[in-house]
Amino acid sequence: ATDNDVGSYGKVNYYFSDDPDRFSLDKDTGVITLIARLDFETTQRYTLTVIARDGGGEETTGRVRINVLDVNDNIPTFQKESYLGALRENEPSVTQVVRVRASDEDSPPNNQIAYSIVHASAFQSYFDITLFDGYGVISVVRPLDYEQVSNGVIYLVVMAKDAGIPPLNSTVPITIEVFDENDNPPTFSKPSYVITVMEDIMAGATVLFLNAIDLDRSREYGQESIIFSLEGSSHFRINARSGEITTTSLLDREAKSEYILIVRAVDGGVGHNQKTGIATVNITLLDINDNYPVWKDEPYFINLVEMTPPNSDVTTVRVPLN
Repeated sequence: ATDNDVGSYGKVNYYFSDDPDRFSLDKDTGVITLIARLDFETTQRYTLTVIARDGGGEETTGRVRINVLDVNDNIPTFQKESYLGALRENEPSVTQVVRVRASDEDSPPNNQIAYSIVHASAFQSYFDITLFDGYGVISVVRPLDYEQVSNGVIYLVVMAKDAGIPPLNSTVPITIEVFDENDNPPTFSKPSYVITVMEDIMAGATVLFLNAIDLDRSREYGQESIIFSLEGSSHFRINARSGEITTTSLLDREAKSEYILIVRAVDGGVGHNQKTGIATVNITLLDINDNYPVWKDEPYFINLVEMTPPNSDVTTVRVPLN
């Protein structure tokens, strides 16, 4: 400010009408100095009232408006500390898995956020993230195979980066649970089994252990869900869980020497979703000497003409072979 008086009457000193906490004023030079940090997100403009007073007590006032310019000093912050999504294997098309959202307190363009997937524990190329209505929408773009996912869980790390110079970013973990589909049938180690047992095998004795493999890895549809069943003869039964085939009664090779059994292994699916594996078991009984010889046509009656020469055939006796 200028004062046309001379001497002390023309000397001007400067004062704030109130005492702002972020600025100081040199009373002799009128230089306003910043004495504390500014935060654009709290206050975008300051209006200071300055008093100019000469040595005679005359004064005038003026206003100083200070506009605060934004800098990129706020990191994007996700709304949650972590996110959880779910997905079924073999989804045929693009399927939304989870949505994430971050906010940035800076002003445009410093608060404009872009999302990206920076890490995946498996199948990173199968996932995509797009911006929609302020959210980062994570989708799976190709069918996943549950059997290739460790423990049925995929872990992603998503980054939110702002448009400041230099840009700031933050990340958030995402857990995606993959659910199994019943897309593998139980399969026996062989399509057919050929075994032999002695006919005197005890009732309840083990004949064979069958094993079937189901490549589905969940408890619901996989190995632990398999149930065995058997048909073909009431002389044999199978343990529904272990696949152990045992006899139910004594066997007799002379009555029946061969058995053909059909064994089924079904998984935990329901209705048309259930899958079945089939194997055949051919059991041949081996003979033991458990039957006495029995004469055929006993007793024998023979008419012999006298004077028959020595060493002539008289008759033939026979014991049939069983």
